[in-house]
Amino acid sequence: MPKKAKELPGLVVSRLKIEGSYAVGGVDGLYLRIRGQSRSWILCVAMGVRVNALGRTVPIRLNMGLGPYPEVSLAEARDKARELRKQIRDGIDPLQEKHGVKTEQEQVAHKQKTFADCCEDVLEIKNSELKNKKHIDQWRSTLETYAYPVIGQKTISDISKADILAILEPIWLTKNETASRLRGRLEVVMDYAKAKEFFTLQHGKAC
Repeated sequence: MPKKAKELPGLVVSRLKIEGSYAVGGVDGLYLRIRGQSRSWILCVAMGVRVNALGRTVPIRLNMGLGPYPEVSLAEARDKARELRKQIRDGIDPLQEKHGVKTEQEQVAHKQKTFADCCEDVLEIKNSELKNKKHIDQWRSTLETYAYPVIGQKTISDISKADILAILEPIWLTKNETASRLRGRLEVVMDYAKAKEFFTLQHGKAC
């Protein structure tokens, strides 16, 4: 059985300066890694097995980052390390769990994306595509003048055909050319949102 690392007190840990990885004890596999001016917590764990070049089954060892020191204190690092080790004992893959949480957060963020957010993304793309600054300014001007007051802060997934008509109808007869260009720009923004899967097409949604 490998020798357990001595449990270092906080004062000793704070005085570690030389580059290297230091076992701080308290939790198996918890290290303070020092690289230049950077100091961070690493948890070394065995998770799963693999077959090495000699055909032997050996554990897969992973280094999991727990955050920078001293932003994450010694006590917090030990708590995090204990929790991760408990998850592994319970058959939970912390990395997969973390990925799942991140994916869920991204999905929530996508659902909260507003029309104005999508416009800014599209305008940034257009800024690299269109060399004529006047054309870029025209894109922004028409969207900000006619679309933003109606749906600018509306969640992109909640925009309907009725919203698009509410933007275009007031100017369709009096400013037909502007309305036509605006319609095309609205379609580009909505197509961008669809491609990014910010919403799923439903009956009645803008398209």
